[in-house]
Amino acid sequence: MQALQRKHEGLERDLAALGERVHALDADAARLTEQHPEQAEEIQRKGTEINQAWNDLVARVRRGLAVLFGILTRLQGSYGVWKSMEKIW
Repeated sequence: MQALQRKHEGLERDLAALGERVHALDADAARLTEQHPEQAEEIQRKGTEINQAWNDLVARVRRGLAVLFGILTRLQGSYGVWKSMEKIW
């Protein structure tokens, strides 16, 4: 379970780094829109696509983590029961 917790922490760090990159892309898009107003619509469309993909990814990861933590909680409960039964035997 500790290994899964470490993987989770690594995933959270990776997501944070990717989130920073998405925010940097937003800033780049704003700058490019000012520099190239004739392409503003396309730049904004691509920015929207990137943000939607990012939000979808974050939502999927959060749902997956919720499922994982639910499973871990049940496993911990089962492990506690098993340890209690082991003491009785």
